[in-house]
Amino acid sequence: MQRRTDMALSAENFISRIPDMSAAEMGYYYGYAGEKAVEAVLLSKGTSVALNGLRGTTLVTSAVNVGPQEIKSLGAAARGFSNFKSINQLNKLVQTGKLPKSITRFDKGKIFGELDHVHFNNGAALNINGTWKHGSKILTNAEIKILTQNGWALPK
Repeated sequence: MQRRTDMALSAENFISRIPDMSAAEMGYYYGYAGEKAVEAVLLSKGTSVALNGLRGTTLVTSAVNVGPQEIKSLGAAARGFSNFKSINQLNKLVQTGKLPKSITRFDKGKIFGELDHVHFNNGAALNINGTWKHGSKILTNAEIKILTQNGWALPK
């Protein structure tokens, strides 16, 4: 009984401090709570149930397209739970001429910190998070359509 009382007092103390928390402190607790929620689901229901639930939602794809920079950079990781084509599938479409001629190839990020990116015929390359790896260009409507359908964020 004492433990329940201690936990209740601790929760009450934490809740009363929320208005005075900094943004960084709130972000830390929000991330920690999210991590614990995912952990609880995985432990209680098993990973297959959790992954099937993720596959059935659009949460991952919408986070990739509209979330903050950190969330958008997860596009490559989120790819396994969505209907996005893989880098290999996209390159096959390039080779068979089914994509705009201005797209020359798609590359997978190979080293730590390198993101998946697409190369264009003018030498420019666009990362999956919408930042330019090198060069830049005005994207055509056809390029925008194929990139957004496959998890690429558009450059600002």
